Amino acid sequence: MLARIRAMFARPSPPSPSTGAATMPPKIDILDARDVQARLARGEIDLVDVREENEWAAGRIPGARLQPLSRFDPEAAKPAPGKLLVLHCRSGVRCGKAAEQMLAAGYAAPFGRLAGGILAWAEAGLPVDTGKASS
Repeated sequence: MLARIRAMFARPSPPSPSTGAATMPPKIDILDARDVQARLARGEIDLVDVREENEWAAGRIPGARLQPLSRFDPEAAKPAPGKLLVLHCRSGVRCGKAAEQMLAAGYAAPFGRLAGGILAWAEAGLPVDTGKASS
């Protein structure tokens, strides 16, 4: 009986080469503001802002789309085919939480996060749109 209980709580063995390798988590790159700006201009990334609507209305990175963390939907955050998903927030914390949600939902493609968020973007002197909000 003790052996059966131990077996129930035993950690599974890693897969053997004959049964296949373990799945590696996707790579999450931390990208600086200038890199994000250049890649956004080339149409290589889909930039998703996870700040809340009031923050978005106050100022946003041109070309970003809004997916507030309070109602974040990993399925809706997926990028267009051929584009790299890049998440951003105010300072870089909430986009980490959104990244965790993407991983928990099974998102397996590489993706990125904007280091320092929109604060780092603005500090780098990059444009911030403060016009009428649209999402």
